[in-house]
Amino acid sequence: MDWPALLRGALWITGLSIALASFSHMRWTAKQEGVPLRMAVSWDSFLAPFFAGLTLFAAGMAWGAQATWEAIAWAVIAVIFIAQVGWSVRSARRGLSERSESHETH
Repeated sequence: MDWPALLRGALWITGLSIALASFSHMRWTAKQEGVPLRMAVSWDSFLAPFFAGLTLFAAGMAWGAQATWEAIAWAVIAVIFIAQVGWSVRSARRGLSERSESHETH
């Protein structure tokens, strides 16, 4: 059995599964709250897990790349996705702290 190939495949499949699940959950939540989809896709609570999944996908693709340039390109994309995860998490935390501070002052 080719264990590295199995792990590479599992990595990118898991990543896409996470991205799809986060999109599905965001869509359901938006519908429950009556929020338009175009507005809901900017929620940090959606973006962080979505881009985390895409990071795993890109890492799996980089690991399985045949050409060096292809591996580098996928690695750069993975780094961009990681940065987006960080920004989304930081923004979500900032939003939570601002909401909790506003509740404390009222």
